[in-house]
Amino acid sequence: MKGEGKMGNELEVRGNYQVSTDVQELIESARGYAEDSKASNTRRAYRGQWERFVSFCEEKGAQALPASPETVAVYAAFLADKGRKVATIEQSIAAIASAHEAAGQEAPTRSSAVKIVMKGIRRKLTVSPKRKQAITRILGPFCHPWGYSRDLGQSPLSW
Repeated sequence: MKGEGKMGNELEVRGNYQVSTDVQELIESARGYAEDSKASNTRRAYRGQWERFVSFCEEKGAQALPASPETVAVYAAFLADKGRKVATIEQSIAAIASAHEAAGQEAPTRSSAVKIVMKGIRRKLTVSPKRKQAITRILGPFCHPWGYSRDLGQSPLSW
């Protein structure tokens, strides 16, 4: 069970009884809607992220489904240490959560351990944008033919 786990939205009828044709058709309809809950590119990306997580777990001797919060936190740190971008790590975490939910398991990604590690990763890897001077300060004199009144905060045209 170490590396098991399906990525997708699985619907099933539980119990040993016959299902009428109309109920079976409704189940198929519900499966279709569940499949459409995510875009095909998102499903493809999640599937790839999930497969990489399962491989990581197999290499490290950890259980992928259900995964412990510690395993997910360590995996996030592993990705950060390998130079993956924050968005990629967040997508991996989302894929792990989706796989667990599809399997009827509680997502380990909601734990405080994973949240704290992700907060640290974001803090360390996210680059703050350089603040630029406001364009109105640069172009202000050119936009107002009579200049800009700093005292009033408006141009003479609006008096």
